[in-house]
Amino acid sequence: MAPGKLKNSKLLLACEWQGCLFVGKGMEELFSHIAEHLNKYLQLERAEQYQCWWRSCEFLAAGPRELITHINFHGYHTKLKFIGSQLKSSHQDLPVCSQNIHNQNQIPKISEVFICHWEQCDVTFSNPEWFYQHVAMHAYGTEKETVSGNKNVVCCHWKDCLGIFKGKHKLRDHLRTHTQERVVACPSCGGMFSNNTKFFDHIKRQVSKDKQIFACQNCNKHFANERLLRDHMRGHVTRVTCPFCDMVCTSVSSVKVHIRFRHCNERPFYCDHCESSFKNAYDLQKHVETHNDSDAYSCDIEGCIFTARTLQTLRHHYKRAHVNGTQKYKCHMCQKCFSWCYPLTLHLRKTHKLSCPSRFRYSEADDGYLKLNVAVYNTVTGLDQGLVSKTSSSLDHNNVKRERDASYGRDSSSVEVSLTRCQPWPHNTAENVIVETETSVKKSVYSELQTAPLTSEEFVTPVELDGTTSLSITENLFEIALGLGIQITV
Repeated sequence: MAPGKLKNSKLLLACEWQGCLFVGKGMEELFSHIAEHLNKYLQLERAEQYQCWWRSCEFLAAGPRELITHINFHGYHTKLKFIGSQLKSSHQDLPVCSQNIHNQNQIPKISEVFICHWEQCDVTFSNPEWFYQHVAMHAYGTEKETVSGNKNVVCCHWKDCLGIFKGKHKLRDHLRTHTQERVVACPSCGGMFSNNTKFFDHIKRQVSKDKQIFACQNCNKHFANERLLRDHMRGHVTRVTCPFCDMVCTSVSSVKVHIRFRHCNERPFYCDHCESSFKNAYDLQKHVETHNDSDAYSCDIEGCIFTARTLQTLRHHYKRAHVNGTQKYKCHMCQKCFSWCYPLTLHLRKTHKLSCPSRFRYSEADDGYLKLNVAVYNTVTGLDQGLVSKTSSSLDHNNVKRERDASYGRDSSSVEVSLTRCQPWPHNTAENVIVETETSVKKSVYSELQTAPLTSEEFVTPVELDGTTSLSITENLFEIALGLGIQITV
């Protein structure tokens, strides 16, 4: 079953407003019913905050408009869970999702309205279903054209995007990276996914250990099928170094997140109760809980009366009071045991003077303890030394490209990272920063961050402006920082 191919007439969507037993036979019927709930609620409620009455949801909206958008997303989420249940019923061999069922109706934080950023559009919606359908109309209504010698291609006209694609269906899939549209959700835990494959991977990852027969030769981690193992192996092979420090990541998107948190001073998430600001919504949510007047969380271990104002404090209590007795981490050099990985990491750095440009990776040893994965550690540290030696000399661009293509066997559709000037980093950039083109389209498509100079085994390229002037690596880094509009702390 392809994403979105389930006919609207076949949908059976239950309203989960508290105390309601209504079942709609399509999206329009469900949203009409939800609108009745909202009208009755908003006529009676006049408060500073508006409570969401969807089952197992404790969201508080700042105003009626935010509440309407939030409830409508619950309705859209109901559709995705129904599609997930249909997919799961058609694959009887799939295991049962074992994640927390209490999070089934927890949806991500969304904006007050959905805005279409297609060229000369800017239409707003309070309903995600109608918003995604509107964006799809842009994709299927785009005419084919010739771009840079490529005939019969369609262009993405979303704000700050230069993507080109062979067909309209590829453009439609690409637009989901801009709108963050999800097409299926797990009926058990409520997790949402951008395609069916990721949904099936979510289920298959939860099979019992005796059925995880595919093992990684580097870290001995086991997986349920060969494709999951192959995806995991890319993390051992792909190495991308931050241009501003020695941090090594496994993907360009990871570098983007690292730069935002480590080298960018912007804090766009503000607390409504004080003057604090944060770099992401999760940190803001943890902070807001500190403003609770009473202890909102209590330990569910029998005989324990511990309470806390924040979920983070409760989790720390649980680890220290109820898990500390199990020491599952062990130093591979002196055999000292630890309860968590963090104190073991500190021990390796301070006592044994180990250092790594990336995180320390731990894997289960033959004695059952989690120890430092020496193979991965040697690979990362060896790569870091190789990078230092390579950056000291200038290499010919064409020779490097030929060696890279021969080494990895990439075709003409592979996405390359160019060292060019960066445009300002838009706030609505999707998390998935890599945009792939069809094989027939020769011109590579990049997002803003992909133009950053990424130093790795794959990319060691001198920068040229106007074909004559070369910039040094340091000058180029500050050029990139200026283009991103961020302040760099070195």
